[in-house]
Amino acid sequence: MAVRFRSFWRLLFTALLVALPLLFIRQMPSGTQYDGLGYVIVVAASLLAAGAGAGWGAILRLLGVPAVVSTIVVCGLATLVAGSILWGQYVPSSCDGKSLLVNVAGQTLSLPSEMRPLVWSEEKQKYWANPERKREHSYLCGISENASRVISVKEIKINPVAVNKSLSAVCMASDPPSWCSNYSNHFMPLLVEFSISSPADPGKPAYYWNWDSPDVFRQGDVREGFSCLWDAETNLVRECAIWQPFGAEFRLTVETTNRLGDFEHLSIDEVREGMLAARSSLLSTIQN
Repeated sequence: MAVRFRSFWRLLFTALLVALPLLFIRQMPSGTQYDGLGYVIVVAASLLAAGAGAGWGAILRLLGVPAVVSTIVVCGLATLVAGSILWGQYVPSSCDGKSLLVNVAGQTLSLPSEMRPLVWSEEKQKYWANPERKREHSYLCGISENASRVISVKEIKINPVAVNKSLSAVCMASDPPSWCSNYSNHFMPLLVEFSISSPADPGKPAYYWNWDSPDVFRQGDVREGFSCLWDAETNLVRECAIWQPFGAEFRLTVETTNRLGDFEHLSIDEVREGMLAARSSLLSTIQN
């Protein structure tokens, strides 16, 4: 009788596990083909977990292990795994909100946490102060001794258009940090990437310079230049890049795209001047 009672509740909970998410899916308004995909993934993962738990229980019963012991083992393993994950994401208060000091091309740059830069250090690409990359932030805090020591990097990338609002908000506060004196958000939405990297990789300048299109405006060369892809019929600027040497062995590149129509009424010269102004502002900010 007890076995039947337990079996009934197991079946009931399994049915609810499947039925409740499906009920939510049916209540959602129809839209794209991906509607409810998150619920389907959760249900599948839950069923897999339930199956694994059932298999684990069956093995323990065959081995004659008491339920209390198996529960302690499972809880202990879960605690160790969760603790390890949380410890790997721990950011000390002495590091939180600090600017990361990096050395690139013989220059020491200070990267504000609000910029959420991507840096390449010790053969690893890591984000600084990105809330979605806490483990990487924790790692950089460790090797920089909580942002108190300069670390050597071979590449820096910043997405100005993505962080412009947060940077502007910080600089409009009553007590803004010192780097705000060099920051200007006027042209910042033009840039989708600001990068300092090794010229050993021809990368983007070669890509922009060798665009296979008749509607390409070029100035300079692959070492130092400017290239813009535009529509000759509508005179619409679509994508541009400016690159130049940075120090003896590195290259500074800024890129823009008109996917959102932010500068559809600007000429190539106006876009170029705006990119140069934004580049100058960002460079002055991190050199502060």
